[in-house]
Amino acid sequence: MAQQTFSVGKAPRVIITRISGDLSVRTWKEQAISVETEGHGTVAGIHPEGDTLTIIDCDRDIKLIMPEDAGIKSSNVKGDVAIEGIRRVELESIAGDATI
Repeated sequence: MAQQTFSVGKAPRVIITRISGDLSVRTWKEQAISVETEGHGTVAGIHPEGDTLTIIDCDRDIKLIMPEDAGIKSSNVKGDVAIEGIRRVELESIAGDATI
């Protein structure tokens, strides 16, 4: 398991492309985004730029903890998606179940 935390401003956003595992998202009161990956495999990139965090090509399960006012856009997820408390959500091409 690997964990990283990134400070963000008032309009945080996460963009995720190509996940082979599951995606789980919940909220907290911090102005930061915590990214935790579980299992074996690789993550091609986690790129913070301003208030946007981009995650590309992950072969693991991902757990995110984000501010409530954050937005998330995720595409090409092969596993299940569970999102709780996030107000702005965009999902495309989810192979598993999606719970929002």
